[in-house]
Amino acid sequence: MSRMQAVENVVVASGLWNNGRRDGSHGFILSPGRFEITQSQQEALTMLGRSLYECLAGMGRIFAIASNQRLSSGRTWDAIGKALRTGVPSTYRETQIHKPGETPEIFRADVMIGVDGQFSIAEIEGQKKHGLGYSVLASRVSTEALGNSASFAGVAASLASVVAKKRLPDNRLTLLYADQEEFYVPEFMILKAELKKFDVELAVCPELNVRVDNGTFIPRGEAEQPHTLIDFPFFYHHPQLNAALERHYLEGTVNFLIPPKPFLGSKTMLAILRNDEQNPELENILRSQIKSESLDRARAAIPETYLVHTKMSPEIVQAIEQKGGFIVKEVLASGMKGIGFDEDDDFLERFAKARKANYLHILQREIETARIKLPYFTDEGEERFDDWYLRIGVFYAKRGISDISVTARRDKRVHGATDCLQIGTVVV
Repeated sequence: MSRMQAVENVVVASGLWNNGRRDGSHGFILSPGRFEITQSQQEALTMLGRSLYECLAGMGRIFAIASNQRLSSGRTWDAIGKALRTGVPSTYRETQIHKPGETPEIFRADVMIGVDGQFSIAEIEGQKKHGLGYSVLASRVSTEALGNSASFAGVAASLASVVAKKRLPDNRLTLLYADQEEFYVPEFMILKAELKKFDVELAVCPELNVRVDNGTFIPRGEAEQPHTLIDFPFFYHHPQLNAALERHYLEGTVNFLIPPKPFLGSKTMLAILRNDEQNPELENILRSQIKSESLDRARAAIPETYLVHTKMSPEIVQAIEQKGGFIVKEVLASGMKGIGFDEDDDFLERFAKARKANYLHILQREIETARIKLPYFTDEGEERFDDWYLRIGVFYAKRGISDISVTARRDKRVHGATDCLQIGTVVV
């Protein structure tokens, strides 16, 4: 069997490409490659993850204080609250400040590697389950098709460890997905199959297959209300389910492995953590809730970042308008959606529109990213090499790195696409 056939067999067996998805929505270029990091890089990323967990917990406490007028007052506290609430549905108004220091059992940091070899954080996805299935698949290809030893426990093992620690009834988790998440169902099913290897049953259910009766929600095929869910996505077509999940979470009868705190996935958090406008009051607030060592380590990895608002300093605006190497990003958009580079023809127009509203966008210094030589298979099965830009998804569990999966493209706008690679990572 050829190496391409071995890789292809693993992907096909996963079910990701069923129903014609290979040539359409979920296609990507097969590769025998793997992203290699050194032990020192692994240690650096591990330390970064510990700092990020401290930052997430600290931001949870800060946001809870900012949301309570009896505990906070003044322009800075008001700005923090408004920035972290912007774009978030009212359903999460109370859940975001419930259990202020609670952090996700697993989250992803999207990391870039610069031409200087240093890692930089593009985004912190502290509120999404997307990507878990692709991480499983990339690890399978690396170990089963290419014969590599696994360098990380993997996201399924991390979730199974949480299930065991919490002693969940029947080792059962529930994943409810919203109508707008239909695209991700194939990868949810990959995660489900992998969890089964750890004797964990993951029930995957769409929002419209959940019955709400007198405030109790029961997915179709279930005998009773679930105890623990992966996360709480927003259900546009099922407001009764939103209300039921909110009530049960606040009452303590339902738990989430990824708590319903959308601000933990908002890019505004990066700007607040960086405090590049050097607001002394904000600096005091941050250091009152986050250990200085953790804050400093996180800042060193986050590029220069600013909140976009109507009262930005003239110096910053002038630097942006002179195209000083910044990217404009929508704060709650995923992947490459809502992102504009300063070489884009409409960049200044996009920036001008962003300034008309407060906190819906951030500006982030663009990192000159390295191009890494990786192999890939042509349609004819020939193995070739090319230079690729990488988006490195580091999945963190509370004990350290759970897994690292990589999306690569020849274009610096790296996202999942039919011309991308999806590969795993090994420590060398």
